[in-house]
Amino acid sequence: MKMMKLNAISSRVGCTSSQLALAWVQNQGLDVAPIPSTTRKKNLEENVGCFNVKLSKKDIEDLEGIFHSQCAKGDRYIEKSMSTMELETIPLSEWHGF
Repeated sequence: MKMMKLNAISSRVGCTSSQLALAWVQNQGLDVAPIPSTTRKKNLEENVGCFNVKLSKKDIEDLEGIFHSQCAKGDRYIEKSMSTMELETIPLSEWHGF
């Protein structure tokens, strides 16, 4: 249902849902910037299109009505998955080139 609403807004605005999401992030303030991650040139070119998307106040209100602060809750992974993951962060002193 949320994807249907998101797709309706992106159609109305004239962009893809990915561009819409990035444009929404871009509109969160001067201290927030979208950082899309991709390994495909085609996706990068699509993502860059977010800078041409102009969201109205109503567009932003509609998006925030769908994806409010309480709509995503819970753990990222289920407990069973967490027990099988190898999670290791190297110490900052071992980082090279940053």
